[in-house]
Amino acid sequence: MAARFRRLVASGIDPLQARNQERQAGLAAAARAITFEECAIAFIAAHQAAWCNDKHRQQWSNTLKTYVSPVFGALPVGAIDRDSIMRVLEPIWVAKHETAGRVRGRIERVLDWAKVQGYRDGENTARLRGHLDNLLPKKSKVHKVTHHAALPYRDVGTFMVALQEQTSIFGASVGPADFNSYSNQRDARGRLGMRSTSMSAFGSSPQSA
Repeated sequence: MAARFRRLVASGIDPLQARNQERQAGLAAAARAITFEECAIAFIAAHQAAWCNDKHRQQWSNTLKTYVSPVFGALPVGAIDRDSIMRVLEPIWVAKHETAGRVRGRIERVLDWAKVQGYRDGENTARLRGHLDNLLPKKSKVHKVTHHAALPYRDVGTFMVALQEQTSIFGASVGPADFNSYSNQRDARGRLGMRSTSMSAFGSSPQSA
């Protein structure tokens, strides 16, 4: 150590200043090695007091643990790039769009926190506007398919009677489309009850026939 200091002095370098610079470089390197998961834990700890309830904190932890940690949770936060973000979002962006949106937003906030702490540089790779929105479909373009509820088995007999009466009234056959129409109306009106209710679902009544 003394010999090294003498060499530094001979080179016109202050040994104490050189040692401080090396120490700072070591601290910076250690900071750069902090993982995304460690940053997420620290972010949640720093902000949870301002959150309305424990459920919100748990949602933060659960979504990051479920969708992010398996992909890049163990990587240094400074190494999280656009491709890392896309590997998390692409599999769930359409099938679980609302969840994917929350996950993206939470990643973005953790990365912002990490930058302020000096753990990473550059732009936030989880930013949506002007960035990821060029790679992912817009929410308005993601259609959610909603299936109609099936007709309960106990209502099938009443339904078939109503179909037969409908056929006799209008003199036409009844097909699957009529079943779907009836099922849709049943969802809106409630469970099928008396025979008069069944007839009103088809827009007619025995008296008016």
